This record gives sequence, structure tokens and C-alpha cells, in this order.
Amino acid sequence: MIGALVLGLIAIAQALIFPASVSRVLSAILLSLALFFANGRVGSLVGDQFTQVGMLAVLIPAIVTLLFHKRQQRHFVLLVTMLTLAGYLVAASRNLATLAISLESLALAAAAVAFYPGEREKMRVTATYLIFSVMAAVLLFMGLAFYFAGANTVSLVQFTQTPTAIVGLTFLLAAIMLKLAIFPMHAWAVDVYSLASTSAAIYLSTSVKAAAMLALGILLAGPLKFAYQAGYWQVIIPALVLVVCSIAAGAAGMARSKGVKRLLAFSSIAHAGFLSLVLATPGAFSAGVIAYYALVYSLSNTVAFSAPLLLKGEGEATLEELSLLYKRPLTALAVAIALISLLGLPPTAGFNAKLLALVSLFKSSAIPQWFLLATAIAAVVFTAATGYGYIKAIGYLAKKPEETPQPWPELELLMIIYAFMILLLYFYPLIPKINVF
Repeated sequence: MIGALVLGLIAIAQALIFPASVSRVLSAILLSLALFFANGRVGSLVGDQFTQVGMLAVLIPAIVTLLFHKRQQRHFVLLVTMLTLAGYLVAASRNLATLAISLESLALAAAAVAFYPGEREKMRVTATYLIFSVMAAVLLFMGLAFYFAGANTVSLVQFTQTPTAIVGLTFLLAAIMLKLAIFPMHAWAVDVYSLASTSAAIYLSTSVKAAAMLALGILLAGPLKFAYQAGYWQVIIPALVLVVCSIAAGAAGMARSKGVKRLLAFSSIAHAGFLSLVLATPGAFSAGVIAYYALVYSLSNTVAFSAPLLLKGEGEATLEELSLLYKRPLTALAVAIALISLLGLPPTAGFNAKLLALVSLFKSSAIPQWFLLATAIAAVVFTAATGYGYIKAIGYLAKKPEETPQPWPELELLMIIYAFMILLLYFYPLIPKINVF
């Protein structure tokens, strides 16, 4: 793990020295190399399968943001590099204090990325993001304080059954659900993802959200599992109700969306809900499912969000404008594969991810089976409703336009590679193991 940290620090240092045209490429290379050195242990930072898959989920959109932002500047490259390293630390954290600090470091840098390139119309995006980030931070650190007061530890594997510790654990879970944009605190994600510059939105809606997913997985593998085993499973019931409401809210928003970024913003809310079905069965298996889901979501969302970046640069693209990709068949196919994966149909990895989330839901031994069945049916029905938005977008990809888009071969090649990985992960699903110590 020490090698990955050193490479991350070198990436930050070079971003301070070299111009953006050079440093963005070096950052992408150094952050990619860090994956191969994510093993071993440094204090409460652990490099294992879960960490490596989580780091890859954070890295995938970072590469697109670093290499293809239309208005690169040195401080932007530095921010994205620092954000990515913070995401790596979230994936490697095996201690609640380390996890909380890494998450909030991520949130602070993300607010600056949302504001970039510093135009007046971005003030609304930044203000919205900051308000909800502060709310999440307050919940997170209050939860950490209560948990430590009740359990006298921030370890993932030492749980003391006290009311104070349970209150703290509930606050920690609420903070992560807020970061995931779970209903009813979901509207901020629509504003931020749809109004931010496209390459920034790719990062915020994918890397930052993937890091929050990984944090939930770590919580599930640690204190939530022990609280569940001690009989405190009742706190999961209202969380699962909110999860189903998130899928419904995402489906409703997608049906009304006319812009690609706005549609994908609501899609991210629905996915946060479906992923959180694993709350029903805290443990190592659910944590592995979350890491796999985060990786698949990262690939699919990055390809889908790259479509408006390809067509309109940093602005919004309407669904109708997706038809411009008709004359770029391989790129259109890559976007279609990503959308099908987000819907959760075979032969894409999105199908496996959603199936595994449902399997994890039904592995619960404490929650009444009738409630689990009702939750699963509602989740599947509302997910099917999201299909209207995805199919509408795919339909425009198959519509012949009068214009031809400007080619961007480097970005299109990366989109095709990511789409191939989506198909590959269907046939070779990777459920990583997590070491919590």
C-alpha cells in the first residue's frame, strides 16, 4: 500500500510543477500505476481485493476528466488528482476515523471541482453542493463522536452494544446515504450533476459517488454487521423504505428529463437506491457486492456521461442530439451498451450487479421475509420504470441525423474500451474480498 501512496503523492507534486498539458497525462499514468501497488498494510490503510476494485472504480472517470476537460488549468488537474487520491484512501480505510477524514477531504475538493471554471452560473452548483456536504459532514462527525463515546473505539471489528454507539452508527449511515443522494435528500444531485461542466459532472457523479458506495461497504463489513448480529436490525427497515423511494424518484425524474446530463443525474439517484438494498444483510459478502456494483456503475456512467462531452463539450446535450452519434457507429454502440448496463439487462455487467444486490437482500435472516419480498418487488418494478428513460435515449442513438459530429478519436476509443469492460465483467464478475482486521 505504501507504493500506491507514494505514487499518489508524486502525482500531486508534479501537478504543482508542470503545466496542465503535461501534468494531466502524468497524473493519469501515476494514478493508474498506483493500482498495481495497492497491497499490504500501512496503519489503518489496507490494500486488498476490495481496495483495488474500489480504486479502479474511482480511477475510471478520473482519467476522462483529467484527459478530456475542455478548459484545463493547473489547479484543476491538482484538484482532480487530490480527489482521486482521497478516493483511494476511502477504499483502503479500515478504521472509522480514517474513513471519515478521507470522505470529507473528498467532499471539500469536490466542491471546488463543481465550481470550476469559476463562472458566475456555477455559484448555484457550488452553493448547493457545499450546503449538503456540510450537512453530511455534521452527521458524519457527530456519528463518529457518538460511536466513539459509546464503543470507546473507532475500530471496525470492536463493537460495544450500547445505545450511544447505536445512535452514532445511525448518524454515520445517514451521512453516507446523504452523500449517495438517497431520498428525500436527493434533489441536490440533480442540480449539481446537470448544471456543472460536463467533465466535472462525470467526476462528481461517478468517482465521488463510487467512494461513498465504498464507504457504505466498509461500514457494512464492520460495525453494521456487529450491530445487526446483536439484534439492532430494526434501523435497517426505514433505510430500506427510503431506498425504494429513491428508485421511484429516479424513475420519475428520468421520465421527464430531456437533457442527457439531467437524465443521468436521476439515474444516479435510482442506482444509489438499488445498490443500498444490500443494507438488509450487512457483512463481507455485501461489501464485495458494493465494490463490484461501484465498478460497474463507474464504467457505465462514465461512458454515458461522455456522450454529451463528445457532442457539446462542457454544455448540456439534449436527448435528441444523441442521434448525432448515428454516424459514429462504434461510439453509439458503446453508449448503448452503457445505457443497457445502467438499466440492468444482460449481457452487461449491470445485470449481474443488480442481481447480486437482490441476492444480498434475500440473504437477510432477521428481517421478515414478507418485507424483503415487498421491497424486492417494488425495487424491480421501479427499476423497470427507469427503462423508459434509457430506452428513449437508445432510440435517439438509432435515429439518422442530418449533421455529423466532430470526431474525437481519443475519447471515443476510451469509451469503446470501457464498454468492452462492461461486457467482460458480465462473463467474469469480480466479487472482491475485504479484510477488516
